[in-house]
Amino acid sequence: MQEIVQGWGSQVVRVQFNQDWALHGRGEHSATEYMQALDQIIDWAAAFGAYSLLDLQWLDADTVYGRLDDEAKSPNHEAPLPNALTLDLWAGLAERYREEPAVLFDVFNEPHNPLSDDFLPIFLIDASGTPVESDVDFVSAEEWLPLARRLVAVIRRIHPDSLIFVGGIDWAFDLSRIRLDAPNIAYSTHVYPNRAQHQWPDAFGHSASEVPVFVGEWVARIKIWI
Repeated sequence: MQEIVQGWGSQVVRVQFNQDWALHGRGEHSATEYMQALDQIIDWAAAFGAYSLLDLQWLDADTVYGRLDDEAKSPNHEAPLPNALTLDLWAGLAERYREEPAVLFDVFNEPHNPLSDDFLPIFLIDASGTPVESDVDFVSAEEWLPLARRLVAVIRRIHPDSLIFVGGIDWAFDLSRIRLDAPNIAYSTHVYPNRAQHQWPDAFGHSASEVPVFVGEWVARIKIWI
């Protein structure tokens, strides 16, 4: 952690975590142990002067949401959207870190359309604010924004001064229609080599002049000539 903060000059350390482990633990390790491990990371980062950005990466380590379109047909463990337990998760984290100004919240890593072989239901927010199962096979701003608003409201009810990060749709790339009427929101985009540069202005470039935009994940394609 000292090398990440002082050597690399990082002011924010993005900490990816697992919802199920935070709520229920894993194997012989309890949820309490898992949360104590997160506490340790946060304490180390804060001691060197950095923020910890808690990023909800996986809902659990076992469920496969289809397979990726790569040579290995790798199993995809990232859910298209959060589920009902995500509300409990963020309520607990907001309470745990309510007095810790060095903790930031990224409510869900990469909202995306279900893969072609992912037939699991996803959760949407109904008119009463309750997560309900749905068989929709796409995730647009209309599906993601009500969930994002609900998650922000859960956190803010407990931790009103929190800084919250909200990702775009299409694996967090597209922020063009992602806006929340709430203070202290930053918008997170993910940029990989399959995202052609001419797509950037529409996806997140124009947003940067209107709202805070954070590049949460990126991979540069670099050509080396020998």
